[in-house]
Amino acid sequence: MAKKERNMKIQSDYKDSVKNVVARFRDERLENLRLRQAAEGEQQKLLERERVQEKRIIESVSVENTKLKELRRERLEIEEWTRRFKKMRREAKHLEHQERLREMRVEMVKKAIEESKDFITAENLDEKIAFALDNETSYNFALKPNGERICSTEPPGNMDPEQPGPAAYVFPSSYFDERPEKDNQEY
Repeated sequence: MAKKERNMKIQSDYKDSVKNVVARFRDERLENLRLRQAAEGEQQKLLERERVQEKRIIESVSVENTKLKELRRERLEIEEWTRRFKKMRREAKHLEHQERLREMRVEMVKKAIEESKDFITAENLDEKIAFALDNETSYNFALKPNGERICSTEPPGNMDPEQPGPAAYVFPSSYFDERPEKDNQEY
């Protein structure tokens, strides 16, 4: 019997050892499941936080895009207004320029009409000839660099030999630099 008891004891020790190993394995497995569930819970929480954060980012980007769209629309409106304003200003300047040109042309025509009163025509030819003969004008003169007029009563070919000729009135270039300015002199 000792052998049977010994075998029973070995068998019961074996069963106890197996039960202990199974229990330890079960405990480790349960612990691993609990840790995995806790990790999955943490993972789920982390994923949920990431989804919430992604949603916030998408909303903020959407809001920013809306603001940028509005700013872009305002900028385009301002650019369009500026473009139209510049175009209107160019057109106004062009119209003013055209009006000035028209006024200048009208003045030129009026002046030409006024000057044409003194033109010699077939009707007033005799009158103009008589006027020219009665009012002789001598163009036999020279101007000094200072604007003084030198007149001669004799034609150029009949110069007095005692008076200097026209070459005597040639002045050095330095004379012109010292010459006083005379404004609007009529000769």
